[in-house]
Amino acid sequence: PKSRVTHTTLVIPVVNLHIGYVSVPFAIRNMCATFILLVLSVEVEASRILFYPMHSSRSHIVSMLPFAERLMQAGHDVHFFEATQRKEHFSFPYGISNHHFRLSNRTIWNLSSMWTETYSPWGFDYVYRLGDDAFFELISEHSDEVTRILNKTWDIVFADELFAMGSFGIALRNKKIFKKPYVMLSTTVILQYFTWELALGRNFLCQPSSWTPFSDDIHFDVTNMVHRWSALYAEAISGISIKFGIECRKNKGLATLGINDFSFTDLWTNAAYIFQEEMDYLAFPTPISNDVLNIGSYCPQPNHLPLDLREFIEDSSSKGTIYIAMGTNVKWANAPLSITAAFKYVMRELHQYRIIFVNDNDSLQEMPSHVKVLNWAPQFDILNHNKTILFISHGGLKRMLENGQ
Repeated sequence: PKSRVTHTTLVIPVVNLHIGYVSVPFAIRNMCATFILLVLSVEVEASRILFYPMHSSRSHIVSMLPFAERLMQAGHDVHFFEATQRKEHFSFPYGISNHHFRLSNRTIWNLSSMWTETYSPWGFDYVYRLGDDAFFELISEHSDEVTRILNKTWDIVFADELFAMGSFGIALRNKKIFKKPYVMLSTTVILQYFTWELALGRNFLCQPSSWTPFSDDIHFDVTNMVHRWSALYAEAISGISIKFGIECRKNKGLATLGINDFSFTDLWTNAAYIFQEEMDYLAFPTPISNDVLNIGSYCPQPNHLPLDLREFIEDSSSKGTIYIAMGTNVKWANAPLSITAAFKYVMRELHQYRIIFVNDNDSLQEMPSHVKVLNWAPQFDILNHNKTILFISHGGLKRMLENGQ
């Protein structure tokens, strides 16, 4: 049976009640308060809610988590579907149920070329194909556990927009069988192609493409015809790649759910709402819709730094702190030696500053005392420290949000 939560509204009188010139006795006031308490006590069912983020992406879980916590605090039964190559599961707050599934390395996108290549909009559907392959692996290798999830009635499913083909399938199946709604949750920014599907009328010519240009990647000038046509080309090609590359293939994962005619048009137009965690409406003119709600841009309070980090950052001889972190997907182990050597040289030379360098392996040699090398760092808390003066990262959308916060 579903859990139940009782919400009670209690009105407490703060002044004596008077009828005409007669003061109402205390006992009658007590009876009135009791009557109000009984009438306004409403029993409601807690909703069973499923969040399904992109596979092997902890940053997408982190993006969904604040909203999921609010729902949990309101008394709802909140679950996460975590599919990852990691052996250990994500550490969720108490009260949120996690369904952890271990994936093999067959569905990992090889990101070693990030250091040396500029990715083309052609073939963008490849990552969506990986998402479907990952879901097919889950169905094949963990059929009992996945079946238990599929057989539950989810009052609402939050499907990750980016690459999470399994979330699309579960959302569509839950809606078809149990007549329950789903919400598309964009954990970065809605792809331009999907704004097409939503008929938002966003002109590709009026804002930069999501793809890094091959020539001028410093700024976007809306009056420059070359910039405008480059943006149009990149977004049109990526949209065509996604739509026809996915809709025209046999998606094995979706097929296991009985979805053999998957369509992005059906997926987006039948969603109850579209939530997104991005401030894409600030820089350029952007049509909006009542169906699209911005739930991100929240500004949490930073925590106190650990003592060793705080003493390191607040050293009186330092001109400020430089924080270098490339994110979990950009591996320093794959960096060319020339780039690693350049970073080492610069960090050694900037001895007037304190430098925190987040490194995923032990490839660096011993560094001077003004450089602290960590496998993990409390990024948000470091960025909010008043002595942090520079953040060097890979330019991801989430890093830009953290820097803005």
